[in-house]
Amino acid sequence: SVWVACTQPLPEAQHAALADGARMVAMHLLRSRASADLERQVESELVIRLLEGAADATTVASRLALPQTPLRVIALRAQTADERHAALLLAFERATTGFGWSRRTRSALAGNTVYTVLPGAAAEPARTWVSGLSAALPEPVTVLAGVSGPATVPELALARGEADECLALHEVRRHGPAPVYDESWDDILLQRLRIAAQSGRAPQRGPVA
Repeated sequence: SVWVACTQPLPEAQHAALADGARMVAMHLLRSRASADLERQVESELVIRLLEGAADATTVASRLALPQTPLRVIALRAQTADERHAALLLAFERATTGFGWSRRTRSALAGNTVYTVLPGAAAEPARTWVSGLSAALPEPVTVLAGVSGPATVPELALARGEADECLALHEVRRHGPAPVYDESWDDILLQRLRIAAQSGRAPQRGPVA
């Protein structure tokens, strides 16, 4: 927080500038904390390599202490009504709290999305993880997420795409639990059709016109 001592109430313009400045300071501190943690950096880089389909995926997974059993990928975004980046950094910090060996999950921050790899073929632990992270964040923060189908280590790049599709579906719904790929196939297929239909011009003649 930022404290200011003054002899009289601040004018509205100065109060707004102070609020904006406080948000910028908070974001800077969060980003510094996220980037200064060497273990968090290494984990994030290795997870991104897995999700990008690294040729040495098995070795990378071993370095992350991930099992060679089925895994789920969770794609997550967090934001408030007027701020996106600070909430996302808070979510990433929460996802990577604790030493790596004390957590089952491994996470990375890529662009505007937190990706987490969770061991296990069942979908419910992934939903529970998302709910737990959401509950640990401040109340104004909205968390939206998508969960991939179960995947082996070499399939994690495909699982990332599945998680992204489920996240997009949750962003449309804006409510309910995080969609899971193998449980939401019909909705995902309809979403793909909508996207395909919007990619070109609508016909000017015929039944559709």
